[in-house]
Order: sequence, then C-alpha cells, then structure tokens
Amino acid sequence: MSHPVNDEIKENLYEEAIEEVADAFPSLPSGLAGDIAMMIAKDRWHNIDEEQSGYSPINKHKALKAFKDGVSDACLSGTRDDEQSHYYYKLGYDFGITLYCNMTMESDDE
Repeated sequence: MSHPVNDEIKENLYEEAIEEVADAFPSLPSGLAGDIAMMIAKDRWHNIDEEQSGYSPINKHKALKAFKDGVSDACLSGTRDDEQSHYYYKLGYDFGITLYCNMTMESDDE
C-alpha cells in the first residue's frame, strides 16, 4: 500500500516534469510529452535526495536542455556527441533513437 504523502510527491514531480516538457517541446503530441515527463518524474523519484541526484531548481533547466540535445542528436544526426556525459543527454539520446525508429517503421508501413 502506498503512503498518501509519497503519492502526492510523485504527482507533484510528474506535474512539474510535464510543464517542463511542454515548455521545451511545445509541438510534441501530448502522449509523447506524458511519456517523457513520466521518465523524468520516475528518475527524480528514485533520486529524491538532491545531493545524490543533483536535482535542484537550477539544475533542472540544465537537465532538460541536455535531454533536448540528446533527442535532437538522435533524431537529426543519428550520432551521439561523445563529449556529452550528462545523464539526461544519454536518456534523451536513447529516447530519440527509439522515437526515430518508431517513426520510420510507421512510415514504412504506409
């Protein structure tokens, strides 16, 4: 059984993440935005200790930028920037490759 305080924290993490994703990717379909926000919220939940995760109001903007850079590199160039070591860059790159593969499979089916 889940504790009500934990449920509230999880919901707040998700709502914060969905806002950030919507600001960063305004034209992204809501389903994909929700998926990205869920990944971010889960990661923040598992790393709730700020010192361990590096998550803070200042760092969340860097994290989202790194995630966007990873998605862009995956979808537009298909190559990972070896100089990028940020966790969210890698997460974004993996998500972008998955997204790109799904999009190409759908276009092949048409």
